[in-house]
Amino acid sequence: MSASTPGQTRRSFVLVCILLSLFMSAIEVTIVATAMPQIVRDLGGFSLYSWVFSAFLLTQTATTVIFGKLSDIYGRKRVIVAGTIVFLIGSALSGIAWSMESMILFRLIQGVGAGAMQPIAVTIAGDIYTPRERLKIQAALSGVWAAAAIVGPFTGGLIVEYFSWSWVFWINIPIGIL
Repeated sequence: MSASTPGQTRRSFVLVCILLSLFMSAIEVTIVATAMPQIVRDLGGFSLYSWVFSAFLLTQTATTVIFGKLSDIYGRKRVIVAGTIVFLIGSALSGIAWSMESMILFRLIQGVGAGAMQPIAVTIAGDIYTPRERLKIQAALSGVWAAAAIVGPFTGGLIVEYFSWSWVFWINIPIGIL
């Protein structure tokens, strides 16, 4: 068994970070979907129900290309860190939403951050791994989506049952800081 080099250790650390970033962004839709009935019960505004999801996905999709270009200009690390910060601000604000309108606005902010996190995470993996290694890494990145699809609804249900719907958003804060 060979000892790992500082370069391998650094790449492993970066991989864990981008997997966490991707996980936060991927789980967001599924965990919130489970909490939405309680959110609507507390905030009202059932007619705006779909906008909570649409706001997030719309801004995430619209900003993906923008952040890709910005990462080419300013560097991947700066853009993914900035995106994570914006995502966490949107998460914290979503947790204190006082109306469906405020929830939609805060989900827009969260979606902007996710628009930086997802594509830049994949780009970073492409930058630091050889084409041969990327096959394994792509499997890990895809596995994050599968895990989010399973863990999100279950976790969202537990959080709503035993805590408050606000925690489906606040749970991102320690993950994002990590």
